[in-house]
Amino acid sequence: GPRRSLSPHFFIAMADTAEMPVETKPVNPHVATTCTAGPIGLTAFGITTILLNFLNAELIGKDTITLIICYGMFHGGMIQILAGMWEVYRGNIFGGCAF
Repeated sequence: GPRRSLSPHFFIAMADTAEMPVETKPVNPHVATTCTAGPIGLTAFGITTILLNFLNAELIGKDTITLIICYGMFHGGMIQILAGMWEVYRGNIFGGCAF
């Protein structure tokens, strides 16, 4: 079929939108001074995973399964939920969904 090209009006419209001011929200001072929860959430996930892998590789005894389950539920679960809530509070929706 015939080849179509963009009209010059398209480029003029795009140039006008590039100069429009961007509206920004005022920064909450509490959020600006709050540190990120990423290291806490990643540590909780990593240590729980390492402990479960030690158990699967039989590097630690099967009698420690109760300790690992408790640790996984508290540190691997509850801390990650809190880290996710913390990230959402800071405005990092991706970090909140990841944890």
